[in-house]
Amino acid sequence: YASCSGSNVTCQAGYYRTENNGYSCKICEAGYYSSVGATSCTKCSSGNYASGTGNASCISCSEITISGGAGLCTACTISGTCTSIECNSGYELNTAGNACVEEPKTCMALATKNNSNVIAATDASSFSAALNSDKSIILVDGDISGLSTAALGSKKLVGPKYFSDIALCQAQATPTATFASSANLTISGGEINQLNLTFTMEDKTKDAVSGSGTIKNSLITAKLNKNVISASGKITLSGTNTIKALSVSDTEKTLYILSAPNSSGTFEFTDGTTTLDGKASYGIYLNEGKMTTASSSVFKSNAEVYTLFYNYGG
Repeated sequence: YASCSGSNVTCQAGYYRTENNGYSCKICEAGYYSSVGATSCTKCSSGNYASGTGNASCISCSEITISGGAGLCTACTISGTCTSIECNSGYELNTAGNACVEEPKTCMALATKNNSNVIAATDASSFSAALNSDKSIILVDGDISGLSTAALGSKKLVGPKYFSDIALCQAQATPTATFASSANLTISGGEINQLNLTFTMEDKTKDAVSGSGTIKNSLITAKLNKNVISASGKITLSGTNTIKALSVSDTEKTLYILSAPNSSGTFEFTDGTTTLDGKASYGIYLNEGKMTTASSSVFKSNAEVYTLFYNYGG
C-alpha cells in the first residue's frame, strides 16, 4: 500500500501517511476516503457514503436512504423513527419521520404544504368545502365552474400566481372560476387575487360582487347585473385589474360596472391599472359614495357606456 520516494513513503488511495518519520501508512476508516499520497482522510459529504475501510472515494446514497452523520447511509424502517437526518435533494422526511419521500411537484401540493392556512379548490364541491373550512386562503387550482352563491367573508380567494415564492405556481396559468346562472359573491374584508371570476347570472336586481375588501391582479366578468361590483364598504383595487360587463343585447345590459350606492361605499385605487370593459349603462356610479385614487394608480375605460362617471350625490 506504499511506495518509497527518498526518505518518505507515498500511500495508496484509501490510506494516509502518518507523521511517524514519514514512513507509515494508515488505513482510512469507514465514512472517510483518500487519494494517492494523502496525508489525511476526508469525510464523505452529506448524501454520500463509504462502507468498510480503505476507500478511495465515496458513493452517492440512493434516493430512499438517509445520509448519516458518519458519512454512512441509513435506511429508515417503518418500525423506527429517524432523528437528526438529512434526505437527499428532491426528497423530504415524511410526517411520520421514518422515511424519505419525493417532494411535492405541483403548485397545489407545495402551496398547501408550505402554508397551513391554505386549502385548494379544484371543483364546485371542494370550493364549497373550502368556504366552510377554518383555512384563510382558498387556492383555485385550475378552471372550475358551477359555483353556487358564496360568502367569502374575510378569506382570500387566490390563483396560483399569488404564491410568488413557488416557481411551479408562477408558471401556472391564471384559472377562471365560473359561477352558476343564479350565483353571486359577497366579501367582507376578504381578497380576490390573481384570479379570473365569471358570473353568468342574468338579473338586473342583483350584484355580481358586493361588499368590502381587496381586488388585486384579477379579471371580473359579469353577464347582466345591476352592478358588476357594488361597494357597501371600502373596496381597494390594486395591481392590474379588468372589470367587464357583458350585454345580452344593445338594450339589455348591466346598469353600472362599479357602484358605491351609499355613503359607506368607497372605491380606492392604490396602484397599478384598473380597466373598465364591455357594455353597460354607466361606468362608475357614486350615490353619496366616494372614490379615491393614488398618484401611482391608472384608471382606463374601454367600455361602451352612456356615461362613464355618474356622481348622483354630488
